[in-house]
Amino acid sequence: MNRDISTDFTAGAANILRHLNSRHPDTVLFLARYSAGIADALAAELVSADREGIDMSVKRALGSSTGRLQFGQPITAAAELRPQLRGLLIAARAAAPQEHLTSLEEEMSTSRANHHDPGSR
Repeated sequence: MNRDISTDFTAGAANILRHLNSRHPDTVLFLARYSAGIADALAAELVSADREGIDMSVKRALGSSTGRLQFGQPITAAAELRPQLRGLLIAARAAAPQEHLTSLEEEMSTSRANHHDPGSR
């Protein structure tokens, strides 16, 4: 996780990855299958992030492997990690529109609906 990044980036990224692994494992698996291209993934865990992407550990039927979620452009701060992940999730969804929404997609959808609903304030 040390490709020219600061301690603040490392700590912020670790918090985001920990949150996704614990609260949205289905989303991490979806990204492994449709963004990292590991179609036979059974489980996945985000391991580390750097300026250019996120490394993941992937469980498959015949053992384990690693995968990588590559960002569209390098990032310089942990705050940029969320928009990059959102972009990866959108691209993965475009590749697999038939799959059920992930927990993170549902959360984002609910959040958007509540934010735009005048009655929710």
